Amino acid sequence: MRADNCDAACYFQQRLPALDYDMAMYISTAPPDPGYLTPSFTCDQIPTAANNNQGQNSSGWCNAEASDLLHNADFEADATKRAELVKSALKLMAADSIMLPLFQFPKAGFWRTDKVGGPVDAELRNFTSFINNHLWTDLDGDGKVVIGAEQWPACLNPVTECANSSWMVWTTINQVMPGAFATTNDGQYVVTNLLTGEPKVTLK
Repeated sequence: MRADNCDAACYFQQRLPALDYDMAMYISTAPPDPGYLTPSFTCDQIPTAANNNQGQNSSGWCNAEASDLLHNADFEADATKRAELVKSALKLMAADSIMLPLFQFPKAGFWRTDKVGGPVDAELRNFTSFINNHLWTDLDGDGKVVIGAEQWPACLNPVTECANSSWMVWTTINQVMPGAFATTNDGQYVVTNLLTGEPKVTLK
């Protein structure tokens, strides 16, 4: 066995999308809603020449039964039924051992109290982690707050080339691409100022 590592730009922009690896290790940041499982683990989301190498299924795992369960879960309005569909798909993922380990690491953040102040820890457990950085304060007076990231890909387009990098999502994409809903530190969804209030959904 020979380790053939490459830098973050190569890893996230070339090898992962092309499934050019025997074994890969990287972090994956998941929102509170399980809808992210569909683009990440269904057969039709595996990047191939046939779909112009589009898709987020960087594991290359294809299980038709699991794909159907996840797609159906995206359209199921009943929360209990939806949860059962998702859990059934997760059991198939576990049976095929497509990822190790199969658990969520706790999120942790560290900062220098002589460099940055404010509610730095208020959103560290949030899917959008640094979303409140506009409330942080520069304590040492150098006019900037520097965030250190261990995997920062040198990508030119954050949407098409860096979407698999959690750090890119945390520090850039979430900051410049607001949505109709935002996540909270306790894993809930709240409406943003893009909506006038909580939307009402009517099923027919």
